[in-house]
Amino acid sequence: STRHQVSNVRILDQSGEEIAVSAYFTVWRFRNGRDDHYVGRYDYRLRRTDGNLRICYKRAVMDMTVLRPTGAVSIIL
Repeated sequence: STRHQVSNVRILDQSGEEIAVSAYFTVWRFRNGRDDHYVGRYDYRLRRTDGNLRICYKRAVMDMTVLRPTGAVSIIL
């Protein structure tokens, strides 16, 4: 199973058509009797479409220096 925690969501800029947002994340994965965790920051650009906010850009910036012990990181996206 996988658990995601997003915190410290901050609006950085909302002067144009898009809203720039940053947020910090922790992701835990429990698989094959092992638990791995990933930490970092998300950078988003949101756009208003039909009265809703839509993600038009997302970037995950890892705070980890080594990925080898944890394996695949596709769960972060």
